[in-house]
Amino acid sequence: MTNERGEARERAILAAVIRLLGETGYEAMTMDAVAAQAHASKATIYRRWPGKAELVRAAVDAHIAGRVPADQDTGSLRGDLLAVLQAMRGHLTPEFMAMMSGLVHAMRTDRELAASLRSLIDQDAVAEQIIGRAVRRGELPAAAEQSLARLVHEVIEAQLFRQLMMSAELDAAFARHLVDDIILPLLAGTIARPGSPG
Repeated sequence: MTNERGEARERAILAAVIRLLGETGYEAMTMDAVAAQAHASKATIYRRWPGKAELVRAAVDAHIAGRVPADQDTGSLRGDLLAVLQAMRGHLTPEFMAMMSGLVHAMRTDRELAASLRSLIDQDAVAEQIIGRAVRRGELPAAAEQSLARLVHEVIEAQLFRQLMMSAELDAAFARHLVDDIILPLLAGTIARPGSPG
């Protein structure tokens, strides 16, 4: 029971961080405000997270987790990519994008925050799992697994931000275009080139 209360308190703290980031931004968010919104003591927060940057990283991780399922195996690389892009439609809300934009801006002046969040931006566990499954199916070469996962992450990230900047839809037509016209041909070309990654 104690463990359940602890988990509930942690969820309340992390949810409070997300709310405050959306309302005030990173710079104005204080541990006092988080404690007040979560109905928790600052001592409780500091026992779990040593500082604001670590707390924000944990909150963003928790917010993202489960919203874009990495373990949805459709049986093909194309199907997995389309499924993830479909899931992203509900995840990449204007509120979430505004929050992340604010954090990226704050990273330019806050080295501690930048160090905490850099791996979140640089790495993509979902892309790694999708490419890993494609390798196990024989759709992609094992030797290039890590570099291809990074490539997929970079392409999806760039195209999503382009669509959002243009206020364009993240609909099924966009997903098919991104997968069929960009990602799959790019992967095929990368694998076919002599001296390709891996």
